[in-house]
Amino acid sequence: MLLSIIVPVYNVENYLERCIDSLLDQGDFNDYEIILVDDGSKDSSGTICDSYAKNQDIIRVIHKVNGGLSSARNAGIKESKGKYIMFIDSDDYIKSNSLSMLFACIKAYSLDVLSFNYLYSYADGKKEINSVITIDQYPITGEDFLQKNLQNNTMQMIVVKNIYLSALILDNDVFFREGYVHEDEHWVPRALIKAQRIMQIPDVIYAYCIRESSISRNQKSKVKGANDLISNCFSLYDFVVQVHSRDLRCLLENNICTLTLSASYSGRLTERYKEISQFLSGLHVDKRNNLKRALFVSCPKFYYFLNSFIKRVSELAGVFHKISAKVNKFYQYSNQQFHKYIRKIRFTDKQKKQLQNHSFSIISSNCNGAVITSELGEQFRTPTVNLFFTPPDYVKFASDLKYYLSCDLIEVKNNMESYPVGKLDDIIIYFMYYKSFEEARKKWNSRKQRVNFDNLFFMLSEHNGCTKEDINAFLELPYNNKIIFTNNESNRNRESFVFVEEDKDKKEVGIMTDFVSPFGARKYDKYFDYVKWLNEGENS
Repeated sequence: MLLSIIVPVYNVENYLERCIDSLLDQGDFNDYEIILVDDGSKDSSGTICDSYAKNQDIIRVIHKVNGGLSSARNAGIKESKGKYIMFIDSDDYIKSNSLSMLFACIKAYSLDVLSFNYLYSYADGKKEINSVITIDQYPITGEDFLQKNLQNNTMQMIVVKNIYLSALILDNDVFFREGYVHEDEHWVPRALIKAQRIMQIPDVIYAYCIRESSISRNQKSKVKGANDLISNCFSLYDFVVQVHSRDLRCLLENNICTLTLSASYSGRLTERYKEISQFLSGLHVDKRNNLKRALFVSCPKFYYFLNSFIKRVSELAGVFHKISAKVNKFYQYSNQQFHKYIRKIRFTDKQKKQLQNHSFSIISSNCNGAVITSELGEQFRTPTVNLFFTPPDYVKFASDLKYYLSCDLIEVKNNMESYPVGKLDDIIIYFMYYKSFEEARKKWNSRKQRVNFDNLFFMLSEHNGCTKEDINAFLELPYNNKIIFTNNESNRNRESFVFVEEDKDKKEVGIMTDFVSPFGARKYDKYFDYVKWLNEGENS
């Protein structure tokens, strides 16, 4: 078996089904098991686990007496059969159809550990991506991975953002300290340092859900959490002093110092002042932590006061930042409205008079077609409004338009975007300008009824990772009226291509609807006479 996914479960009846469903929604990938460890739940979580196990052969359930998150993870590790292990918290979820991609990468590079990015998902629906700077050259050893990320301040000691070779854990006896919170900080470096081949990819795979009752966000006792973290730091130090590389050892000790000082401040552990001071004095630290350590050792109360003051200043700066962001947003909106007004005078009114084709449908890979239609004052006779496709999916959609328009639009619930995502059979649509999926579906279903199949126009951009294969497939579509916005010199002056000069040195074509002058011109106005295109193509 290729993969074991370990899911500790404790009193998460309102979130558990979403988590399990995301693990099952993995397309053709089926070489894995899901181990649900019911850690003595007092709600219906255990029953939910059992009901899934009855209907899904890949799911196994372990029921045990409550012992905490570390205990549940350890129980799952001991029962795992997969070559690789992945940890998922039961109130979180992963991206649909992501495991195939992850294991294609693992296989291609013979990896011991694959690291990916994640996002915070809030109860109000807001999502915030937490990504790290990737190292230039991969794969690298675990020691190099830790060292480079600690140097760059990008190291995230988070268990759930990696897939691990199980032998890495079992052969080196890397289990979680039971009875303690903040177990990740203790476990991750011990696991990663044993790896010979690690790779970090930029893809956002994991959704970390923030809820009122989550363990990590609302400790019943900050003091216990602080004491547990310091205990983990003491234990981790015993491991760190055995690290062969002096540079890595010093970086890990510096990280331990940061965690210890943070825990002391969080729990106001004045009664452990002497013990903590003595521990800190033996650590190799950088200049910044050396100053913090000196302040703490000389006067812990002043250190706590100074931290509180800095925290308040930071919070105040955050308030000013939000105000500034709103002012800037208003400025951008006002500027855009001004451009639209100037554009109406210089372009739109003239273009409306020139337009002879009043029944066209532009099937666009992104918002370009919709903006053109709107500014010409025409009705949307296409559902491709305020959304985008990836180029392969767009070409597939266009190649069998009537079939895909007949499909029901289904919500992709386990998506990693801050906006709704839908699915038509085997293609994905990203509705980036809609507040909810219901709104997107309602608009889609209404507009698709108006498509004029006798007056179709197709518009693709070399954007979102568009490849030569995508372009060739698009050019082969059996339609007369199709154009591609390109920044590739080899496509200059070719039929069906609109060359965008200002983007020629960029990785891909930029946003064609951007205003590029104070006189109301959008980028596509400089390069493309779309009124002529629509008029001439009406009867072609």
